[in-house]
Amino acid sequence: MAHDLIVFGEDWGAHPSSSQHLVSHMAADRHVVWVNSIGLRKPAFSMGDAARAARKLGAALFSTPAPRPTDLPEGGPVAGFYGSLAPWIDLDLVAATARLLPEWRFVMIGAAQTDLSALEGLGNIHRLGARPHAALPGYAQHWDAGIIPFRDTAQIRACNPLKLREYLAAGRPVVSTDFPALDGYRHLVQVARTPEDFAAALGASLADTNAAARQAAVAAQSWAARAAEAAAWTDAL
Repeated sequence: MAHDLIVFGEDWGAHPSSSQHLVSHMAADRHVVWVNSIGLRKPAFSMGDAARAARKLGAALFSTPAPRPTDLPEGGPVAGFYGSLAPWIDLDLVAATARLLPEWRFVMIGAAQTDLSALEGLGNIHRLGARPHAALPGYAQHWDAGIIPFRDTAQIRACNPLKLREYLAAGRPVVSTDFPALDGYRHLVQVARTPEDFAAALGASLADTNAAARQAAVAAQSWAARAAEAAAWTDAL
């Protein structure tokens, strides 16, 4: 039996929450009441949000071969990151690692939301600015390793970044600082804590042959699958 739902959650406007994505799938056969800080209402969920929801947790987008972007640097191995260049990104770690690996190119894709002076003066760091989400598979598939250089903060300890699954779906090696959401994927990710660790992990990634295992680990992930799982839990109550 499909139970009706009362959902306690925020309406983030430009950034639909996971709850909105999940409940949009579950609402087809049940009544839903949203409760949030600005009243009793259902947050807006536009067609644009729906399109983004479909692609943001779809492994197929990142595992489907895409051409190499013309602005992806050549002439050496490439380590890449995409996402907001925000205070929770450890830019000092990226800069220190880049100094240890002058033969590598470090590509940073995303809008600047913090002071980026730590990256200045390093010729092997390439800031490409923001790119459309649909363009990201081309980068993630063609750099030599994806990096997740998060700082250890309360926000990061509570986060569950989609880029981890997207990187895995692209098949390329992943080097990351440690945070709880790596659980379940640690056997597929090289965890590094210092610039020396990061440099060593990136060097080792060049001999990595586990692309198929990374892609298989996330192949079935989608918002529809997550919603079906959530529906099964709620209907069993």
